[in-house]
Amino acid sequence: MILPCFDQSRITLYQGDCLDVLPSLDVHDLAFFDPPYNCGKNYGTDKDNRPDYDEWTVKVCEQIRRVAKNFAVVLPNRRPGLWMHCLPGGWPVAMKIRAGNAIRNGWENKVVLLWTDIEPEKRQPNYWKD
Repeated sequence: MILPCFDQSRITLYQGDCLDVLPSLDVHDLAFFDPPYNCGKNYGTDKDNRPDYDEWTVKVCEQIRRVAKNFAVVLPNRRPGLWMHCLPGGWPVAMKIRAGNAIRNGWENKVVLLWTDIEPEKRQPNYWKD
């Protein structure tokens, strides 16, 4: 049994392999995922490089649909369409990274994309004008 690393005010966070955690969960209002990007990043004890990434993604999405009334997934830069295909009926939501910080920190992207089935309430026509 995997125990939560945070559980307060109706928010429960788990840290671990999602295919170990998800099967033990009941249905929740929202499941938020920040999946590995499968880009080969070395984390010291683990490396983000799965040869079975497509099959793994399909299994994860099946579990997401089982345990979550709604979902939000931080879309990886590589193969975002796979997540969109496996979790149909969503909307892309762009969350900006403050332009100055992104440039100063050498980040490649100025926005992070979420894929969610919660319809956004507000459209932001121009990210640079807040």
